[in-house]
Amino acid sequence: MSAYKINVKIEMTKCVTKDIADEPFKSRDGSQSMIIDESKAANIDKCENSVLRVANPAIRDALATHLAEVSENAAIEQDIPGEVKINKTPYRIDGEAGRMTFPTHSIIADGKVVFNTAVDIFTPLTGKGYHRTSGFKEIAMIYGDTEQSFRKTGEQINRIRYQEEGGTP
Repeated sequence: MSAYKINVKIEMTKCVTKDIADEPFKSRDGSQSMIIDESKAANIDKCENSVLRVANPAIRDALATHLAEVSENAAIEQDIPGEVKINKTPYRIDGEAGRMTFPTHSIIADGKVVFNTAVDIFTPLTGKGYHRTSGFKEIAMIYGDTEQSFRKTGEQINRIRYQEEGGTP
């Protein structure tokens, strides 16, 4: 039986640098990083905020990378003759971890799509819609527009996910 291991390790290590980076950035090894000054590292609230601001983009990146690999592998494993190609439009997700996209794949034979992971593996999207995860729907219901406006709900959801840019409008 095939399975997937999810491995998370967050490290906070002292470093010597003049380059303070108050925004998360992708390191050469693909990990997400942030460099905070010593005063933030000693402040519980600022330290917690910094860790969450690094972790959430890393979660979104890991999910998107994994789902792209699932898509590609699903297309390759089909016993259908043809060429596997990346679809022009990425698959869009609005989830508890945030908004993200990933590439899906199709098998093209004789100029026609004979298999498309965007509809044959994942839930088909309509128009410019997003797949809303059950976690997103739960947050939307808990903090949703029954209590406040759509704008305030969107702001609160994006705050929870640490995704002020590119989040849910």
